[in-house]
Amino acid sequence: MKTTRRGFGTIALGAAVGAISGTSVFSRKAPAQTRANHANGVYDNGIIQLNQNESARGPGPKTMDAMHSHTTKRVGRGYSPDHVNELRQGVADYYNISTDNVQLATGSTPLLQGSVRAFCSADKTFVTPMPTYSTSLSTARKLTQPKIELPLGSDLGVDLDSLANNGEGAGLLYLCNPNNPTGTVHGPDAVEAFVRRVMRENPDTYIHIDEAFY
Repeated sequence: MKTTRRGFGTIALGAAVGAISGTSVFSRKAPAQTRANHANGVYDNGIIQLNQNESARGPGPKTMDAMHSHTTKRVGRGYSPDHVNELRQGVADYYNISTDNVQLATGSTPLLQGSVRAFCSADKTFVTPMPTYSTSLSTARKLTQPKIELPLGSDLGVDLDSLANNGEGAGLLYLCNPNNPTGTVHGPDAVEAFVRRVMRENPDTYIHIDEAFY
């Protein structure tokens, strides 16, 4: 089963929400937010859906102004977004690296799938904690590549030592930080120590650090 923040929230909150509202807000029949409710400041019948990444209130005025001022007729016509090269160069300049080391994508899915395809194989294992964001694991399963799933710690956090211990012979170690769906997070010092250990002990092993919600 794909374990994401949304799936985790459905399991944890579905029963409680159903008992409160008399109908599950996770069902396909859940009503959309109306303009009247929006005007009155009522969102999802007062229920906070902790498993949703989206804001029930929608983009703020400044965000809408920024989108309107930068959107062109190219949007939605199959072309890449505007200013891609400028964004890539800006990221490269900020980190003092080459643009060859900057890969952009519309959403994280192509990057997560691509790293598994690039660095894992029949003799290069994919290693991941579980439960965590599972796009990479799903990709490894589809490709029938060897994989190791590690349990979380007692605090529901990713055990960095356990992950590093499985670096030998691995093609890719996956670290979601903060972990999705448990929300536990490692600070920069812990992550750097983990990366340096893997680089020192298994320099041929790659690490994919997914910090989409950091």
